[in-house]
Amino acid sequence: MNQQDSQFSSNQLFLSVILMVAGAHLCNDLIQSMLTATYPLLEEKYRLSFAQVGCISLVISLQLQFYSPQSVITQISIRNLIYYH
Repeated sequence: MNQQDSQFSSNQLFLSVILMVAGAHLCNDLIQSMLTATYPLLEEKYRLSFAQVGCISLVISLQLQFYSPQSVITQISIRNLIYYH
């Protein structure tokens, strides 16, 4: 494998990682926005108080923030990304 093939392979890997992170971010934002739209339905169906709906919102927001692509990227060393690129 020569230098040009290696460079093309690393660029392809870098692009695929960026696309996966963007897709994960899109899914994360869609889930969070759809859940907040269902709060009035949950409140009526299960007769929840505003405090209970707020607790549900807090738990979901913390969980989605933990699995957010930004938090995953910050755990990866920038040096490793540059090294593989």
